[in-house]
Amino acid sequence: MFKTMEILNENGWHENKIGLIGGSSRVVSEFSKNNSTLSLYYQGLPQLFSSSSRYKDIMGSYGLSNKLRRPDIIIEIRNANVTSKKYYILEVKRSQKREYLVDGVYKLLGYFKDYESIYLKDGNVLRGILVGWSGIKKQNTFKEQEIYMSGWLELKETIHDLMDI
Repeated sequence: MFKTMEILNENGWHENKIGLIGGSSRVVSEFSKNNSTLSLYYQGLPQLFSSSSRYKDIMGSYGLSNKLRRPDIIIEIRNANVTSKKYYILEVKRSQKREYLVDGVYKLLGYFKDYESIYLKDGNVLRGILVGWSGIKKQNTFKEQEIYMSGWLELKETIHDLMDI
């Protein structure tokens, strides 16, 4: 999360508000740049995610859990001139082991299906980034896929290219 905040600051986003991790606010930090506002969630969900879960009722009906699964980090970008929002889910696996990276990708795919209604309406964008430690093949094409993978050292470049920040 701190690396993400650092990358945002380096790309001209100005931090307007910062909260405590585990505090009462869902948003850990809020940034602005030009006509856009960016909210950073750590182990928390934007309200739209909370109300749009497709699996919450299924899990609850079996007594497994009625709590929603929360990604490591969610970035929400709102532009003052546009009604749609952009969401980026970051799942962090501090490993280069193939099995952990594969599990991380499947976790992201599960989030996409659980919150599918968010990006199927109102022109919202939902993308995922799996952050591994190293050994991830660099991709040259962005914006075509739902999920991207990035090594720790390449995260700045991946976020910059993917989010146009």
